[in-house]
Amino acid sequence: MIYTVLTALVEDLNRHLQRSISEARTLAALSGLVDLDGNPATGIENRIVCTLTGLEQDKHNLNRPPRAGAKVNPPICLNLRLLLSANFPGNYPEALKFLDLLVGYFQNKQVFTPNNTPDFPAGIDKLTVEIENQEQRELNELWGAIGAKLVPSLCIRIRTVPIQHDRVLEEISEVRGVGVTTGLSPTPQD
Repeated sequence: MIYTVLTALVEDLNRHLQRSISEARTLAALSGLVDLDGNPATGIENRIVCTLTGLEQDKHNLNRPPRAGAKVNPPICLNLRLLLSANFPGNYPEALKFLDLLVGYFQNKQVFTPNNTPDFPAGIDKLTVEIENQEQRELNELWGAIGAKLVPSLCIRIRTVPIQHDRVLEEISEVRGVGVTTGLSPTPQD
């Protein structure tokens, strides 16, 4: 589900960028910024690069009532933390222009639903996006951990991505009524 959500978001962002500057080439990519050897990733030049930087469990969705039928574990709801980088080597002004388009995109579209996002993943009602504030120290640590050079970027959080694999734990029968048993014998009537 993580890949499906991120792909839908990047495709929607790509369409927005293409409309904004009237250009048909791919302008947004789902990728890391560097490969495992620390070299710049290929195919990400002159694009907004979407990189997953963290996952956290959304604790607000833990208490769900049981339903009749199969007993399955409740879904794990995740918040995704993303780094969106304007990767325009040697063209800093262009990177800033795309960063501005990126901020405008998320200012205008903070909620993603099947009605406003083509290819929206089935099984999800909505996703909300928040721009995250990053202190300079946190930003330096993030870019250091990634192993890339700092470029204009935006950190966002996508709330709430449900992960559900319906492995049946047991069958639960439907409750048809409530009976009370006291354990006392009935008293004879005269």
